[in-house]
Amino acid sequence: MLETPLSVSICIEDNGEGIAKHELGKIFDRFYKSENSTNP
Repeated sequence: MLETPLSVSICIEDNGEGIAKHELGKIFDRFYKSENSTNP
């Protein structure tokens, strides 16, 4: 996180197996669950 007097900048990086590229646009959709989800 980088903070300046006028703004805050946050950088998020995913280095793991992560999210399929075709689902990245949906990561902030409330209650979205991937078809390939392995969590209950």
